[in-house]
Amino acid sequence: MQHRSQHLPYSLAFCCIVVSNIVTAALQPLPEIRAAAAAAIRASIGDPKRTIDIEVDRLDPRLRLASCSVPLAATPNAQAQTPGRVSVNIRCDGDVSWSVFVQVLVREQRNVAVATAGLPAGHALVASDVALEPRWLTAPNASYIEDTTQLSGRLTTRPFAAGAPLVTQGFKTPRAIRRGAHITVALATGAVAIRTNGIALQDGAIGDRIQVRNDTSQRIVEGVIAEDGSVVVR
Repeated sequence: MQHRSQHLPYSLAFCCIVVSNIVTAALQPLPEIRAAAAAAIRASIGDPKRTIDIEVDRLDPRLRLASCSVPLAATPNAQAQTPGRVSVNIRCDGDVSWSVFVQVLVREQRNVAVATAGLPAGHALVASDVALEPRWLTAPNASYIEDTTQLSGRLTTRPFAAGAPLVTQGFKTPRAIRRGAHITVALATGAVAIRTNGIALQDGAIGDRIQVRNDTSQRIVEGVIAEDGSVVVR
């Protein structure tokens, strides 16, 4: 009993020293890590004219990283210049090295075409169906429409809710020619074009390449559908 009591104070003192060292060890402040991620995103975007909002995910408060003796290095992934979820690698390359990935949501405000009312699939657009309005965008791969002049007469391939941004994947050009239709074939050679009659062998929209049969020669040729509905063969 006497031997144990003599060593008890020493044991307690040793424990206190260990705990004290843990408490006083310099740790990297988590807000600085999040700030480095946001700064890296802004630097990768570069263009100050773009209206960008950056929201860095909160880090686990239990995360313990040694204080970095050099400025933090930050490397965003390849999607950093487009709206959406971005991963940023934050590294310490100092005396003690460590690496952590931080998730960031990037939103961008743009004036894009939106539906002024609900649009069903198969609807042919008119000017009053569309308006340009500012929207915060977060989808990285969507092709938002910023020029409404390209939409007149196009058909919706899926429904759009009122106020929803319109994307190029949601539209198609209506067929200008149907298979079996009697059409005008313009045989173009340099500046000279000879017009004759033919039969369309495929459906097609303006700008599409389709095959037609020349009524005169019965030959099958391929041409491009022009805005006037003829097929130009070069």
